[in-house]
Amino acid sequence: MRKSLLAVLLVVIVSLTILAWFWTRTPTPSEQPEINKEELINSLYYIRDSGFEDEAEASGYVVMKTWLKSPIDNQQEIIDYLDSRQWEDGGWGYWEPSHLRPMMSRLVLLAYFILNATPQRSLDPFLSQYDTREEAEEYLDGRLSSAYHLFFSWAGYYKSLPPWEDEFFLRSEGNLSWTTDEYRHYRSHVLYSYLIARRDYPNLDGIINATLSQQLPDGSWTPAPDKTGFMHETGIQIHLLKCITILYPEHRTLEIQKAIDKAKYVLADNYNTTIIDDKECGYFIDPRDGQPLQGDGGRVGNMFIPVLGGILSGLVEGDADPLFDGLYQALEI
Repeated sequence: MRKSLLAVLLVVIVSLTILAWFWTRTPTPSEQPEINKEELINSLYYIRDSGFEDEAEASGYVVMKTWLKSPIDNQQEIIDYLDSRQWEDGGWGYWEPSHLRPMMSRLVLLAYFILNATPQRSLDPFLSQYDTREEAEEYLDGRLSSAYHLFFSWAGYYKSLPPWEDEFFLRSEGNLSWTTDEYRHYRSHVLYSYLIARRDYPNLDGIINATLSQQLPDGSWTPAPDKTGFMHETGIQIHLLKCITILYPEHRTLEIQKAIDKAKYVLADNYNTTIIDDKECGYFIDPRDGQPLQGDGGRVGNMFIPVLGGILSGLVEGDADPLFDGLYQALEI
């Protein structure tokens, strides 16, 4: 009886050991998930050929084609379209008043930068609304995470950083609770300003610990504990972690990369293709209902962040320029 119990116990131990090895081992290259970038490019062509719905789609198209290292063969057409969508004050956006106008203008200016073009109208009237600390504070309304819209707009248009940048970073470091807060979406967006300014991340280990601990067992992240929409947030957190591995290459790289590798499977498992005009087109789905993913920025916006995360995690071939090196190197500072 004792021998049979020992035999059963031995079988259980061996089985658990095998399972542990299976779940923790590093997959071989042939086992790694992969998304064919041509499927994503086909989707972008379909969106372009059916007509851009707004400047967010047109700008997102430019950025994503660049990430996927696919030539943009209708550059002047896109520039003319973006010019046509520009407001009299030089900015872009769906409506007024809205804190989303700087967000839209930041994306459009990035597209102009990639296309080596200049907007038809001057942005001075638009950006002058935010060129003092008091005006910027009024726009931010306590949201440090929104500052990057202005940082990137200044970089894209003036090739400089906002005149109040030092005051912004002084304020953001006066209370570092945002570096470890459960609202990881907020943290990642505050760090965009640090990224384009090439400022050292404050409380680096706190940021890493919080981000890794907030990753869900399946490898995904949500914006906050009570929020959904984890496909977009997973891409955002992959970007955050990837930037840390590049900026701080000797700092906890192995555990960070392990989290990125785990997140990659979330994107791969929620990717589908469909045939449109005899071409296989790729898209991401919402795992809650299996329907195409919805996001800001129209049809391109539904792909934007997952593709970013896919490229940075090695799921999709491309170069997403996670540190925005091209834009940073153009700064006249």
